[in-house]
Amino acid sequence: MHDNLTKLCADEFALHVNELYSKARIETFAGGLEWVEAPVIGLFHQIWDEPAATALKELTRRALAWGARFAIEGPPWAQPLLTSWNDCCRLTQDRGDGQMWLLGNFASSLLGDKWNPAHPSFDRFCRGMMANPGTPAHLRNDPELRRQFSPKRLPGLMSSQMAAALDLTEMRLAAKAAKRTS
Repeated sequence: MHDNLTKLCADEFALHVNELYSKARIETFAGGLEWVEAPVIGLFHQIWDEPAATALKELTRRALAWGARFAIEGPPWAQPLLTSWNDCCRLTQDRGDGQMWLLGNFASSLLGDKWNPAHPSFDRFCRGMMANPGTPAHLRNDPELRRQFSPKRLPGLMSSQMAAALDLTEMRLAAKAAKRTS
């Protein structure tokens, strides 16, 4: 019962955050005096938007919890865990350093999953990325990365574009279901 309730709450929270994003009430970059930046995660909400502020406070709490977990489970070279969108994007752009690219993708995946506690660990995620045909070949075939993260398929691993499309689809289905019940 407890696991079902936790999953239901996490799903509802994720749908709420997706809805706030789609209505441009949460931004990755915003200018002007009416926007407030959430600490730790670097996302913005409008100063008057209490639901968005509350959602970003929860995302910040989750990011800090993942940061504490990562400090224990993550490799020393990857500390501290990146939690802001800008930092994640910076690392995923550089494909020269395979470790940093994997770290950036892991942090981006966590952010996209709203720092879900059930997200795969860093090691498991990296092993999945090393087995993923979408990972650049020069990284997949790097002997040092393969030694560090022996490839092992990770069910459910998808590109950020696929995840965004899935989030949007789920949000639209939830909105339709809400209209039918009201």
